Amino acid sequence: MYVISILLKIAAQTYLLKVLLGQTYNFFFFIAAQPILWVIVAAMLGASYVALASALSWDPRIISWVIIAVTILMWPPSRPNGYSKEEIAQFVEEFYGEIGIGRGRLKYRLGVLAFALCSGTAYLLSF
Repeated sequence: MYVISILLKIAAQTYLLKVLLGQTYNFFFFIAAQPILWVIVAAMLGASYVALASALSWDPRIISWVIIAVTILMWPPSRPNGYSKEEIAQFVEEFYGEIGIGRGRLKYRLGVLAFALCSGTAYLLSF
């Protein structure tokens, strides 16, 4: 029963953090068209999540798994079969270009990496 409660905590926290990170992505990346600001917000979100978990004395094992799971879930999916890497990259860049964001793929990945690195650094400093 203890394992089930841990898995439920990981699942719930992962879901909430992924939704929060996704909504900041929608707001800052698409609506405000400020991808660099999203990178900063993603980094601050990761660090503040770990700081809150530390202040509330949550289990560090759960926090580490949540950070890993959110980073994996937010990472862009692999390319579909039948398309080359260049075709997918061109399609995605055209999509971002239509909304006025240059090098959108890179900026998105930087945001996810900033989230992972800042939350990982905060984790090492807090626990």
